[in-house]
Amino acid sequence: MHVIQRQLNEGMSKLWQDTCRPVEGYLEKYSIGSKLTLRRNWKKRYMRSTARGITYYRGESDLKPKGDVPYTYNTTLVPDVDATIHAEAKEPGYWYFAVRFSSEKGASKLLLLRTASRKEKEMWCSALSTVIAKG
Repeated sequence: MHVIQRQLNEGMSKLWQDTCRPVEGYLEKYSIGSKLTLRRNWKKRYMRSTARGITYYRGESDLKPKGDVPYTYNTTLVPDVDATIHAEAKEPGYWYFAVRFSSEKGASKLLLLRTASRKEKEMWCSALSTVIAKG
């Protein structure tokens, strides 16, 4: 019985690794700035998504993250974002999507992201939907 259970656990672990591979690369995220600066602009960030959440850095070689969004039970992917969902999703030539999550204080937040190609957006959305659905 223990052999069957161990094989089942190993199989599920392999399935998890195969379907939830980390995805990483450069994306642009909309920055709302701090309370002091109030800057609102697009920033190119190196993003890394794992089974736990999204972490972003200034660049690929940075060791210290600029921020992170942990996946929780109420994290959702918004695969198609336009100006009716977020006012800044309006510039032609970009493909917009977002991750909706709750802040530490429980407020709903939207991590607005964009890519320059539809293919890249579809790749990210596919990867994120697999991991977020399991979160």
